[in-house]
Amino acid sequence: MSAPLQQPLCDDCGIPLVGRFCHACGEDNAPPRREFRALVADFLDNLFSFTEHVLPTLRDLAIDPGRILRGLRDGDTKRYLSPFKLYVSATVVFFLFLIVFNVALFQLRVERTGPGAPVVLMKPAGVDGDNFRLIETWLHPRNVVERDAEVVAAFDRFLAGPTDETIRSYVLLVRNLADEPTETNDLIATWAPRVLWLLMPLYALLLWPFYRRGTLVADHFIFALWAHTTLFLLLIVGSLWNMTGLAGGLGVAMVLYQAYLTVGLKGYYGRSWAGAVAKGLVHTGIYVGLIWLPLTAAFFFGQAMKSLPPSFWES
Repeated sequence: MSAPLQQPLCDDCGIPLVGRFCHACGEDNAPPRREFRALVADFLDNLFSFTEHVLPTLRDLAIDPGRILRGLRDGDTKRYLSPFKLYVSATVVFFLFLIVFNVALFQLRVERTGPGAPVVLMKPAGVDGDNFRLIETWLHPRNVVERDAEVVAAFDRFLAGPTDETIRSYVLLVRNLADEPTETNDLIATWAPRVLWLLMPLYALLLWPFYRRGTLVADHFIFALWAHTTLFLLLIVGSLWNMTGLAGGLGVAMVLYQAYLTVGLKGYYGRSWAGAVAKGLVHTGIYVGLIWLPLTAAFFFGQAMKSLPPSFWES
C-alpha cells in the first residue's frame, strides 16, 4: 500500500491547506513568479530610488545645498535619497561616465617638439627633454596616440648613466608613465573609491573643531557624504568642460566645489558667511594639503619603487 500524500501547510501560519489560499490567514501559497524586468526595476529603485527621489535630490544638490543637507540630517527620506545611497549613486554615475566617455582621471601625454632624437634632461623644475615634452592631463579623454618607443628609449639611456638614487626613482616613475600611460590611471580609478571610504570619517572629524557647538559627529559625517557626492558630480562637469576643447577642467571643478562647500557650510551649520568662507578654505587646505597631496605623492613614489633595482635597497 502506498503512503498517503502529506497535506501541504501554509507557509505563513502553518495551517494545513485545502486549495491555494489559506482559510485561516488568507495567504496565497502559489504567488506569481517575478520576471527579470521586475528584478531590474527593484534593483534600480533600491540603489537609486529613481521612482521618486532623484529629481528633488538633483534639484536641491544644484540650487540649494543647505536645504538638502538639512533634509539629510533630519532623515527626510520621503524627498531625498539617504546620505549613503546618495554617495554610492554619485560614485557609480561618475565611474560609469568615465567608462562610457572613455575619460582618464590622469595620464601623461608625450608630445614631440622637434625632428631630432629625444633626449631626457633633469632640471630643477623636474624632468624635461629636448625634442619632446611631457604634458600631465586630468579628466581628459584617453590618449589615442601610440606609445613613443624613442622617448622611452631616451629615458632608459638616462637611467643607465650615473644618477642620484632619489632623482633616479623620480625619472623612473616618469618613464613608466610614458611607457604605460593608462596603467597608472587604472590603478587610481581602482583605489580612489576605496581610499575615500576610509578618509570619509577623517573628513568629518576635521569639521568638528570648526563646528563643535550644538552638533554631533553624525552631522559632520552626513556633511562629508554630501561633500564627496558633490565632488564626484562636479568632476563630471570638469570632464565635460575638457571635452569641449577648453583646458583646466579639474580647476573648474575644484573652484565650483569650494563654492558649493561654502554655501553648504552656511546653510547646514547656520553661521555667518565670513565664517563659512574662512572655515571652508581652511578645511579644504588641511584635507588636500596634509592628507590628499601626501597620499598622492606616496602613491606615485610607490609606483616608482616597484621598478627600482635591488641595488637601490642595498645602498
